Parts: sequence; C-alpha cells; structure tokens
Amino acid sequence: MMKTAYQAIKLGIGAYIVPFLFAYHPSLLLQGNMFDIIHAVMTAMIGISLVAIGIEGFLFKKLTWVKRILLILGGLGCMIPGWRSDLIGLVIGVPIILWEWRTK
Repeated sequence: MMKTAYQAIKLGIGAYIVPFLFAYHPSLLLQGNMFDIIHAVMTAMIGISLVAIGIEGFLFKKLTWVKRILLILGGLGCMIPGWRSDLIGLVIGVPIILWEWRTK
C-alpha cells in the first residue's frame, strides 16, 4: 500500500506545486500582458516537467542521482520568478535532457 502511495505522490507532484506558482506568478491566472502570460506559462510547464522527471528518476532510461538532483534544481529554478532564475534553470536542465535523448 505504501509503495502505491509513494508512486502516486511522485506522479502527482505537479498538483502540489501549481497552487504555489499562482502566488508567485499572477500571470498564470491570465492577469497581465500577453508576453508575461506566455513567459509564466512556458517556464512553469518546463519547471514542473523537470521536477517531475527528476522525482520519477526516468526520462528515456533510469537516471542517476546526480542527474535527478540537477533536474529538480533546474525545475525549481524555472519556477522562481525572474529571467535570471529561468535562465539558470534552463542551463541546468536542458543539457541533461539533450544528453539523455542523444544517448537513448
């Protein structure tokens, strides 16, 4: 029973994170100009995806702990408001995804 509960938490991590993102990014509630809305939605989607991949530990194959931690940090960086944190999150997360895609 606990194994199933743990798996459900890993799969539903986005549902736990999204309400907190609404507080940090009012643009996710479609308030503001179009550029801010698109930016907030894109970085939130990328961030949640990176965190979910890191927590699940599988992309195209099983991930090492180092890659998992880096993906989680990159995803959290994408979810923090601001261009710098978004860029840092992308610089951490995207190379790992590209590397895994290339070596699959």
